[in-house]
Amino acid sequence: MKSIALIARTIFPSQSPRSSRSTNLAIALSENGFQVNIYCLKGTYDYSKFENKYNIKVHNLGNSRMGNGNSDTGIKSKTLLFRVFNKLFGQTLLFPEIELLFMIFKKRNQILKNDYFISIAAPFSIHFGMNLIHQKEKIWISDCGDPFMGNPHKKYPFYLKYLENSWAKNTHYITIPTQKAIPAYPAKYKEKLIVIPQGFPITENLDKNYHKNKIPTFCYSGTIYTDHRNPSDFLNFLTTLTIDYKFIVYTKNTDFFHAFKEKLGDKLVILNYIRREDLLVELSKMDFLVNFKNESSIQMPSKLIDYYMSNRPILEVSNTMSAAEKTATIEYLDYKFPDFNYDLSPFDIRNIANKFINLLNQKNG
Repeated sequence: MKSIALIARTIFPSQSPRSSRSTNLAIALSENGFQVNIYCLKGTYDYSKFENKYNIKVHNLGNSRMGNGNSDTGIKSKTLLFRVFNKLFGQTLLFPEIELLFMIFKKRNQILKNDYFISIAAPFSIHFGMNLIHQKEKIWISDCGDPFMGNPHKKYPFYLKYLENSWAKNTHYITIPTQKAIPAYPAKYKEKLIVIPQGFPITENLDKNYHKNKIPTFCYSGTIYTDHRNPSDFLNFLTTLTIDYKFIVYTKNTDFFHAFKEKLGDKLVILNYIRREDLLVELSKMDFLVNFKNESSIQMPSKLIDYYMSNRPILEVSNTMSAAEKTATIEYLDYKFPDFNYDLSPFDIRNIANKFINLLNQKNG
């Protein structure tokens, strides 16, 4: 039985796109006959049931001293010292994620016993750590949620491009979620770029949960970024409407939405994240869902896959709402939806795992 080392910052119970990617991919690879060894910041979570159920071994990269969150606790409390260091060195020295590079190096003897390697970012220090210990004769896939130097929302100093180029030169494949992201990676290594979308176990028959609500009820689930995924325009537009409705948000950015609670009152329901399995059920009960577009075209929010799976119409909204988007909002609130039919097969974790396996089975050129 061939073994795969899957290296990531976190896996479940952490709730993030990269944690889901790591967990779902590990399970699917194990079901395809590989011995999967996960290396992550596991924290104190007891993975014994998970390991026995899926024949996966979860190894701890270590205990972070710089504030990197574990799989069971998420981001650690940001102390004053952390905030100072993050302000001074967050971009220039990749604080605090740079610590993961050294953690991987310390675990090199254990990691290198495996036959294949899959490193998962963000953060990119996971890839950079593997770059320190990689073995050319063994296939290494670098899976990326977002680009590094080409990320339009993060500006790193020029000298870090040498780290990126060294990594891109040495890894065998770079898997990215969308074709549009290709220009954001080093052009010299374009032939290594393989598009493999985010994958999830497909939940069937969620459409049976939907019954038209007494008042228009719609939902957003996800993170807010004030610079490139900002719903302020949409929320302000909602305050101008006199019709009755209910807008439900599942987010960790609860403070952002509370700023609009006084104006919207009971029309706005603010909830924290819930388990993905439960969220899918709740999404499928909505009259429609709202997606706040990324300002960048090179990134695809993984939440859209959950939206597609819930089989509900999706209202797309930009940071600055256009007249057409305002008109569309009124139409959606009047239950006038465009036809929708989502093909989930590109996001089926079984198909995603097969794409990775095909890369692993290719001979190292």
